[in-house]
Amino acid sequence: MAPIDNWYDHNKAFWDAYHIGRPNIPDSFFNRIYDYHNSHAGKFDLVHEPGAGLGIHSLRLAEKFSRVLITDPSDQNIESIKQRLSSPPTQQNHGENLEIHKSKLEDIPITLPQTTGTVDLIFCATMLHWTSILPAMQSISSQLVSPTGTFVAFSCGALHLYEKKINEIWIPIIPSETSKFFRRKYNACSTSQEKKALIDWAIIGRSAYDSVLIDPDLFTDVQRIKLNYDTPGFDLRTATIGNFVDDIFPLDLEPFSEVKEGEDVVREMCAEGWEFEGGIDVLRAVAETFPIEKESENFRTRWAELESVVGDGKVKGVWPVSLIMATRK
Repeated sequence: MAPIDNWYDHNKAFWDAYHIGRPNIPDSFFNRIYDYHNSHAGKFDLVHEPGAGLGIHSLRLAEKFSRVLITDPSDQNIESIKQRLSSPPTQQNHGENLEIHKSKLEDIPITLPQTTGTVDLIFCATMLHWTSILPAMQSISSQLVSPTGTFVAFSCGALHLYEKKINEIWIPIIPSETSKFFRRKYNACSTSQEKKALIDWAIIGRSAYDSVLIDPDLFTDVQRIKLNYDTPGFDLRTATIGNFVDDIFPLDLEPFSEVKEGEDVVREMCAEGWEFEGGIDVLRAVAETFPIEKESENFRTRWAELESVVGDGKVKGVWPVSLIMATRK
């Protein structure tokens, strides 16, 4: 079990904010994944989107794959997925191709044993860092077609604003709140083992997935791609948890890296499709997709300062993206 379960077990208001406050994934990103999959003789029969939340990407996957398996551990999310995907246009175009089940990714080999060795591509969209990574990766490897199955995991939650003055105000807002969230979880741990598990778990996201071990006995042609990470002034370590809990979460992530010799590590500037433009309301939606306390003095004070400089205008920025792709042996 992950140290923090079901963060994405949320109501409609949260998912409304999520639609506004997270990037609309460009077609070029999906095409990059499909090209990789196709280059390894991957088939386009069955794709699995675990931890699907509201099934945001499911219909786009259904445009390419014959069948889409959609899973999530939350009863509330599963009901929302069913409602969203039961609309007449969806049913007309893809209804027969969608299969929805409640399950944690880690539990799929038990809850859905029929998936073993049948999934052509697993699409982990901004969710892998909410799992217990070792059983999650074991589950992924067991589901994928061997050989040629493709594992995909990506994350793109840390927005960077171009205007330095505004970004300096924006950067600490979310980390200062998420730090309180993690500190509460840390202080609630009763043993040193639980605290270590929490740290190891949190570093998955903070390391841009570099701490995710891709077993070389099970996978080949591993690609770790960082898009827009070289944007001047961007540092994922301070954009997520930041300097607010350095006594718990170390800034030096090198000891936690699981990047192996032979893996293809790529850094690209690719703003097209990942650029942000919005006013204070859109920035608020971005913030509300994170564990913040909207009524806390910390948040209200910082937000008032941001409102004072953004005003009625719009700001521009970019979404840095972490992407892993690997092929099942």
